[in-house]
Amino acid sequence: MNRHCSKFISFAYTAIALFLSGAALAQNSRSYVSINGRDSNDCTVADPCRSINRALAVTDNLGEVVIASSGVYAPATISKPVTISAVGVNATIVTTDIDSVGLKINLLAGDVFVRGLSINGSNAGSSGITTPTENPPGTSFHLSLYNIQVQGYEYGVRFATPNGQLDVYNSQFGPTGGFGALIQGSGATAYVDGSTFDRNLIAIQNDAGTTVTVSNSSVANSNQVGASTGGTMILFKSRIVGNLTGLATGGNSSKIYLADCLISGNRDAWDTVFGGVISGTSPGTSLVVPGQVEIGSLGPTVDLK
Repeated sequence: MNRHCSKFISFAYTAIALFLSGAALAQNSRSYVSINGRDSNDCTVADPCRSINRALAVTDNLGEVVIASSGVYAPATISKPVTISAVGVNATIVTTDIDSVGLKINLLAGDVFVRGLSINGSNAGSSGITTPTENPPGTSFHLSLYNIQVQGYEYGVRFATPNGQLDVYNSQFGPTGGFGALIQGSGATAYVDGSTFDRNLIAIQNDAGTTVTVSNSSVANSNQVGASTGGTMILFKSRIVGNLTGLATGGNSSKIYLADCLISGNRDAWDTVFGGVISGTSPGTSLVVPGQVEIGSLGPTVDLK
């Protein structure tokens, strides 16, 4: 073989290697998961994969993982900004192990969207959804949940990211063995709309240094407390019904503001003995139905503007 031919063959091998390397690194802007898929597939619509984790591994940042068929799926870990969609199907992440997590989010910055997914901990799991407990300076983390259902865990959603933002729309939490939703990352904010917290130990709680707004939602049948705060909680056009204690504050800086709410059928309407203030609006629009125990008194009203 002469020198020119040898160089040509070497070049060809190099080109093929580069091509295969690029192919191996290729990512999908949209990946597909199916109950009949295989993780040896490339996760396209024609060749879906079986697990959410496999789909996440081959999906671009800011891409989407589409769960295309009804069925049971394994837990997943999210480490990039991405959307997971299960729209029009009955897709459920099921965990059966003690202390298991349905959807673990390791992302420190960026946006994660979850739509239409159910997460079931089989009454043994630790958390349906968890987020990181750190947030490096100058970064922003945002989790949005749409039309999801979480049950069978100690925590439905445990949002622990400092200065992060949680948005929840038209979702259901409970029954759980603990908290429907717990917001505890310092500086974190949460907005909940059109959602139901039913048959939890504590329906929704946010810790000191956090702010939660709940609108058009139902907080019901909690074994301990419906809505509890160590920070600031705003309840607007919501029902706090059938709980052991409807509302509770904890700590002198904690505050609950009520606007156009129904507080009914709780053993205790509210409890402020551990500090904090619960205030309604003026003009008053909330209805506190007689027959409930009032532990502590309502604070000064807040003027509507």
